[in-house]
Amino acid sequence: MPNAVPGPVPADLVGELFDASPADVLFWSGAGISMVGPSSLPTGWELTNRAFESFFDPGALDVVLGHHRRAGWLSPEICDRAGPDGVRPPRLETVLGVALRRLGTRAHDVLADVREAVPNWNHAFFAEHIAAGGKHVTANFDSCVEDAFQARYATEPPASVEHFHGRLTAGTSVAELGATLDRIQAGFGPAYADELVGLVAARPLTVMVGYSGGDFFDVDVAFDGLAGDRLAGREVVWLAHHHEHAWHLAQPGPAAEPRLGRRLAAAGARVRYLCGPTQVLLSHLATAWGLPVEAPEATVRSPRRIVSDTTSAQRRTATFALFRELGIPVEVDRMLHEGDLDGIGDADRWLSTSEVLWEQGRWSTLRRMWQRADLPVGISPALRAERIGACLWAQGRLLPAYLWLERHRAVAARRGRPDDAWLLAETQARVVEHMARTPDLRWLGGRLAARAAARLGRPEQAAGVHLFRRHTDLTTSLAAVASGTARSGGVAQESQRWFTEAGSLTAAIAYAHRALRDGYDSEADIDETSARYRDHQRWALSVGSPAAAWRMILLPGADRVFTFRETVAATLELEYGHWHRVRILGRYAVLRLRRRRSSRPVLTAGRPRR
Repeated sequence: MPNAVPGPVPADLVGELFDASPADVLFWSGAGISMVGPSSLPTGWELTNRAFESFFDPGALDVVLGHHRRAGWLSPEICDRAGPDGVRPPRLETVLGVALRRLGTRAHDVLADVREAVPNWNHAFFAEHIAAGGKHVTANFDSCVEDAFQARYATEPPASVEHFHGRLTAGTSVAELGATLDRIQAGFGPAYADELVGLVAARPLTVMVGYSGGDFFDVDVAFDGLAGDRLAGREVVWLAHHHEHAWHLAQPGPAAEPRLGRRLAAAGARVRYLCGPTQVLLSHLATAWGLPVEAPEATVRSPRRIVSDTTSAQRRTATFALFRELGIPVEVDRMLHEGDLDGIGDADRWLSTSEVLWEQGRWSTLRRMWQRADLPVGISPALRAERIGACLWAQGRLLPAYLWLERHRAVAARRGRPDDAWLLAETQARVVEHMARTPDLRWLGGRLAARAAARLGRPEQAAGVHLFRRHTDLTTSLAAVASGTARSGGVAQESQRWFTEAGSLTAAIAYAHRALRDGYDSEADIDETSARYRDHQRWALSVGSPAAAWRMILLPGADRVFTFRETVAATLELEYGHWHRVRILGRYAVLRLRRRRSSRPVLTAGRPRR
């Protein structure tokens, strides 16, 4: 193989790639390779935009992006020369999942062009790479690499293309693909995860091409926690496409570096990020390897426009469901008040009203609503009991909440309803956790913590994002309570990251609150603490959650940030129980008094001493 790399691709960047045998290289591809004409398939961002245009109210995407901007959810580029960070779009799998649940198979139209895609030059290159003994892993649903191989060799390629999210063919359905959150949130099974890791470990070189690294719930998890030498001696070259940049070594910051890249490096691989025009590099690589593929020609990209027959009423109900899924109660509340939601069933209307009242901190109102006898069809008695107990917990009525939940949990267990018993046990465990933070009940919380955690069992990702991370976070917190130790702040931060990836604003806010609690440093600069607390408060208010905003007064150090007037206002704004209001205000007064006394000068030998 020639050492020199012709043209504008510096040999010092990719020399080892050009010197390698094709059989030693694994290509790992994403949507970027199929963008080029004549394939002209959409990127993930374009698919998201297409889904919004096809299935949701006009302006819904702008609403979501506005909330992401206020949350600071950005999409930094791997290349530090690429300009300012853009706003992070909603996760495609979350959006498609809502569309599929509300509109059925009509939502499959968003991927209509994938089944009919025509291969482009990139696919021809990868087909020849496979013919030369190479291996290909892809996140893509299309069959363009296989079709390019078929066109060139009149036969199906060997088992050398691995579609880890599935492949859309004449005999498969969109519902079978890893295209929705419901399909990907459980991650890969252990055997398949090991297979993917093995594919990278089996070859000296892996090249990421056209791939964003955004497969958080399955790919990232598969490579998480590997032994530090699992990929020792392996090279990973991550290509970040930019058609205007000469090829150069990119140095992404912590927010821009793909999580998968960090996991590969932690397992011993040498990971480098390069930025430049992808097709230029691949064409030079084809020459260096002697692959029988012609030089690429300029093509016109003509993305297909999908025409949807979704009615305005269907769009409205889908938008309502999406705002619920994304945890934006201010938008859910607005749509409930505007009405015109004929497609929303009584149970969904009931549950969405419950969610809004919860985030508004109207827990007395919400408890009375759940105590009504005439629940809509589909609402279980166990859920009613759990919500009543949750309201008592949120109000600070911890003993009544614990006893109420214990009674109903025991009944569910006796009657052989383990799912109902677990639902009640989870909220009961949160009551115990709260007891451990409350001076008058701390002793009881410490005694009950181990038993409460044992009832929950072991967290499993197969339960889904929300249940898995709630369960993980709660059990680690209870373990810390039972042992009398402080919990690492990293657990809540990781949960916040999972909910951010899923796109749930209220869940991300809730676990950001827990991360602030776990990570509080009494020696930190008060201005920094105040800025973090008040930024979080503004974020919570922007999505329509006064409850999350005013719960900030419960955090350690809140007495240094919020005034007495603000603390009183918070206790009155939210429907706390009377005794809990006394707890909060009493704690505030005691902490302020202690701080004032500690700063008072003391006379010693005739002069003040501090």
